[in-house]
Amino acid sequence: MDIGLLHTMCKEDTRKGFNEFKNAIDIELFPFNQNVKQDLQEQLLQGLCKRTVKLFVERYNPSEIQLEYLSKVIEQYKQIALNTSNNYSKRFL
Repeated sequence: MDIGLLHTMCKEDTRKGFNEFKNAIDIELFPFNQNVKQDLQEQLLQGLCKRTVKLFVERYNPSEIQLEYLSKVIEQYKQIALNTSNNYSKRFL
């Protein structure tokens, strides 16, 4: 399993997801409040790193230990995305 590729793809996916979160706030289709923030964060986390997981499961046929590592790495990037989105949305609340 290529750990460097894993982190690179997770970074790309996280950056893309956060940019979508940020754009949804910047467009101002809805008045921004805590409920909108939570909905946007749920959408952000729900789709995060799906492309990466699919590639690694199909390409590497990972063992149990590799799946655990993959899950931990993805969870780390979800926390990064959540923290970043919290920090970004503070100025709008």
